[in-house]
Amino acid sequence: MKITNQFDLPESFLRFDQENQYTKGGADFSVTELIDSPRISRLKKLHDEEIEEDISDMVMAILGTAVHSILEQGAPTDSVVEERLSMVVDGVTISGGIDLQTPDLDGWIISDYKTVSAFALQANPEGKLDWTRQLNIYYALAEANGRLVNGLEVIAIVRDWSKSGTRRSRDYPQHAIVRIPIPMWDQAERDDYIRERVASHTAEELPECTAAERWARPTKYAVLAKGLRRAKKLCDSMEEAEAFASELNVDTEVEVRQGANIRCEGYCPAATHCQQWQKLQEKFDE
Repeated sequence: MKITNQFDLPESFLRFDQENQYTKGGADFSVTELIDSPRISRLKKLHDEEIEEDISDMVMAILGTAVHSILEQGAPTDSVVEERLSMVVDGVTISGGIDLQTPDLDGWIISDYKTVSAFALQANPEGKLDWTRQLNIYYALAEANGRLVNGLEVIAIVRDWSKSGTRRSRDYPQHAIVRIPIPMWDQAERDDYIRERVASHTAEELPECTAAERWARPTKYAVLAKGLRRAKKLCDSMEEAEAFASELNVDTEVEVRQGANIRCEGYCPAATHCQQWQKLQEKFDE
């Protein structure tokens, strides 16, 4: 992938990115790659020399890397920091870099740092599903390398936290750093999930991205009281919206809020090489 600098940002941004390139340590797949879309992963490899990304679009990744580096320096001496572990599943090597492993009785607590927005935590107060998947593969990696794991957690650093936010909303993060316990899957659930992901990523036929992998937002039909912008109800179909509107004793209108494939539209580096995305756009234009 070619990194561009179309806004002429200081060279330090480019140098930081170059000196902190992510590595899988020779594995076939990293953990973060394994839990993500097989289609995106494969298209990125196929079109690596053609894909461009501007350094200005990588600022959140740079911020996350910087936070990891700072916290690595302050880790307790009896902990294990930024350790890359690997294992082989169905002939495929998987590796993952674990941010922090802290001694706990006869085992270890696995922690992963996440730099997130306050909104992300409000929407996912118990953590995102992908966090659970990622941490449980780390769990499997640690056990495959002889470690007993007693717990999993995400340490979320809220990059846009403000004290005033805690007064505006009850579900706003109460602190700028939040520890989120992650549920531990049993061995059968871990093994089944990992094998399913390996099969998806190594399938001969290129799989399509799921709605979740496209960050798809479905079309909604908003029932509005005339003159107001806040919807009384968001419906899944025009029929449902019209039926609800007929029950109200006020003048109403139905506003179509068009759905979107948010990742495809602005966050997928392989979108311009994706036939699935082209077909979705053609369907939208019909």
